[in-house]
Formats: sequence, C-alpha cells, structure tokens
Amino acid sequence: FSHYGAGTFCGLPTYLSKHYIINTIMFNQEYNELVKKGVTPEVYIDESCLFTIPSDMMINQIVEKQRGKYRHGSCGLGINETIERNLRNTMLVRHIQYDRRDDIERFIAYVNKDYVIARLKRLGVKSINLDDLENMFSYEIIRRYALDFQLMLSRATVVKNSEFLKKYNDIIFEGGQGLLLDMNKLEYFPHLTRSKTGLTNVVDILNDAGLQDEKVDVNYITRCYLTRHGAGYLPRELDHKPYEKVLDLTNTPNEFQGKLRFAYLDLDLIEKTINKDFGCRNNFKKNIAITCLDQADTIKIYKSNTPLLLSEKELIQWFKDMGFDNIYTSHGMTRNDVKLV
Repeated sequence: FSHYGAGTFCGLPTYLSKHYIINTIMFNQEYNELVKKGVTPEVYIDESCLFTIPSDMMINQIVEKQRGKYRHGSCGLGINETIERNLRNTMLVRHIQYDRRDDIERFIAYVNKDYVIARLKRLGVKSINLDDLENMFSYEIIRRYALDFQLMLSRATVVKNSEFLKKYNDIIFEGGQGLLLDMNKLEYFPHLTRSKTGLTNVVDILNDAGLQDEKVDVNYITRCYLTRHGAGYLPRELDHKPYEKVLDLTNTPNEFQGKLRFAYLDLDLIEKTINKDFGCRNNFKKNIAITCLDQADTIKIYKSNTPLLLSEKELIQWFKDMGFDNIYTSHGMTRNDVKLV
C-alpha cells in the first residue's frame, strides 16, 4: 500500500490529504491490483495535493545514481523533486482536475523545456545518459501520464479540504515513514524525507477539519529490532540479521536503497525521539506497538550505551516505565497476532 489505507480490505475509504504527494502511475497500478482481489477502493483526494510527474522521478534517479557511495538513500520516486519543482512551477490537483488531456500534456512539456536541464545543472549533473534524456522528453511517456491522470481522477473524489472528515466517528491516520526521517531532523541531513513524519501533519488536518478537541490515540510502532532501508544513520549497525528468524517480504533490495539494514533496539533513542514528537498533548494517549516478537526468543537492546538481553516480558516493562498508556505486541502477520498487554 502506498496510495490506499490499510483498512481498504475492510471496506474503509482513504483520504489523501493536502500533505500527500500523489504518484498517478502507482495510484492506478495499485487500484488495478486491488480490483483483481475483489476490492473497489473508495478514495478522496484533497484538491491541494501535489503530484509527481515523470521528470521528477527521472531527475531523482539520475542524481541519486551519480552520487555513488554518497547517496542520500532515496527510493527514486521523486518526492523531493516534486516539492522543489512546485516552488517554481506550482501545480496542484485542483489546477487540472477539470482540464483536458492536452492541457496536462502542455504543462509537463513546459516543465521539461523550462526547468529540467537547469535543475540537473544545479544538482551538479555534468553528463546525462542519452537514453535518460530521450525518456524524459518522450511524448509517449507524457501522453501515457496524462491518460493515467485522467483515469485517477475518474476513480477518486476530489474534495476542497478535510472538513468532510466530520461525518466519520473514527478516523485512522497512517504515518508514511519513520520519525528519524522527518525533514526537521537536521542532525541527520541529508538522509531525510521531504515531509513531516510524526504528529505535525495529523494535528494540522484535525485543526483544518475542526476536530482539534477530539481525543486521539497515538500508536508509535517499532519492531523488536531496528531497521533502515537506504543510506543514513543507524546506531551500531550489524552486518547480519539480528535474529535468525527475521523475515522481511516487503523491503526487498533495490537499485536506490540497497538491502535492508539492521541493528539492535536503542531504547534511549526510541524514548527521546517519541517524546520529542509527542510533546505535551493533554487529549492524546501515547501508545506503542512492538512487532515481530515471533522472530526473537531473547531480545538484545541498548540502554545508556549498555547492551542487555531481555525477555519479552522485561522489554514490555521497560516500555511501561517510559510512561506509555497502552502497549501492544505482535507475534505474526495477521490482526489476530496483535495483543494489548
């Protein structure tokens, strides 16, 4: 899932808020896969969403490849490039949702001509593979993208803001990436994402919807070990899996992020990062979920730079002592494996 909520198979609708960056191609690919599985997703798109165009992804991939061992850890989907382009050529969903296909094509062609080469030069790219250049300016790619955009809009409902959320009794917010990837974690620059990955956007959406006084359960999630996919900070990184039974079917090795990286839990880092994100919020509950516990018999952690071996029961007690309101555990791959302890 990247464009659809985890509750899609339960018949729940998805809202892509103004903080979301849409990848039209992926939206339709995922939609088709869900339909094959017997689900027709219900999706709302905020009219203020940014959207990625093919040249955003291509610039991202060209630059990341040329960084070599100094890569930022990008997934190659053009998130940062989409934001950078919009600083100069702002184009939101609302600007083209009623336009004809040729208007979308003209916009992309204009960006390609007016912006792309200049942007690559600013990023220090001295030479460009002819195939990359041909793909970037290919009319066929632009045409297919415009058709994809029209198809996406036919499969979704565009809304002006988040006020429509008031009609629901329960709303589930899904975080996109880990707290340490937040754009404001400048101590870890440049290995960050161009978004706010904690509570900031959630609070903003609640305020916009007039739901700022609602009670909110905040569920932070960690495996019983640390992982990172892509370059960047990982304390005490291991050169092997932390536990023999570790299995990950999702974060497969790829050209831009390499293979999944591992480390043991650092409880000080977890506590410091979560407390900073959570702050003082009187109507919020601070919960934590610990997953993949079926993959470890005893759990190695670091506390005050000291390595310790803990049982699951002892690890849970550590989290209780940190002041979490509720603690959940997961011992498998289904909802039946999740318990409140």
